[in-house]
Amino acid sequence: MPTEAALAGPIPQRQPALSRVIIAATIGNVLEWFDFLVYGYFAVTIAEVF
Repeated sequence: MPTEAALAGPIPQRQPALSRVIIAATIGNVLEWFDFLVYGYFAVTIAEVF
């Protein structure tokens, strides 16, 4: 006797909107550059202190 899950078939995947993907990628890229610039700024200070 088949179950309801077997009869329902695969669940369709939702595609994210292109604008949402672009916004998420932009935010991630900005955070990476911010992290890189902060590290570059403090690397000089840390090198002088230690």
